[in-house]
Amino acid sequence: MPDFPAITFRPLAPDDLPMLHRWLNNPAVTRWWYPAPGFDEVVAKYLPRIAGTAPVYPFVASAGDTPFGYLQWYRLAENPGHPAAAWAGSGAAAVDLLIGEDAYRGRGLGATMLRAFVRTVVFADPGITTCFIDPHPENVAAIRSYRRAGFRELGIGAVTADSDAAWLLRWEREEDGTG
Repeated sequence: MPDFPAITFRPLAPDDLPMLHRWLNNPAVTRWWYPAPGFDEVVAKYLPRIAGTAPVYPFVASAGDTPFGYLQWYRLAENPGHPAAAWAGSGAAAVDLLIGEDAYRGRGLGATMLRAFVRTVVFADPGITTCFIDPHPENVAAIRSYRRAGFRELGIGAVTADSDAAWLLRWEREEDGTG
């Protein structure tokens, strides 16, 4: 992997919504994330998260001064429809991510970004002891990246009527030595 500046995380802000909209409409993202939303849909979904009125915590990842990715985490107790709900205890969270800038994709940066995010943001909450991630089973590049980051595979998760199958991976705080 080429040398990149240190990865930092900051909460998503209203001024980031045009950038997030662009990322969510990138074909490399829509292939695995969800259908491309209109700008009004992005505003409606992400402003409550920014305001703290929705139980999802949104962040922007930057390399140096350049934003390149989006991550979010949430407690599974507040999202019982998640595919990991059957394995989740009260200290369980889940994370989702995307690399929005093409120049940062395919360089191994996803594992580095995810590892740092789980360790410094998700596990910063002392009540979180387990973190899940649930890529599509055919997204093998993401699954490899998540394993490199520190997640261990559980296999296919529950499928709800309105979603695809999910390949579940889990990271236990105690396995990492972070708490």
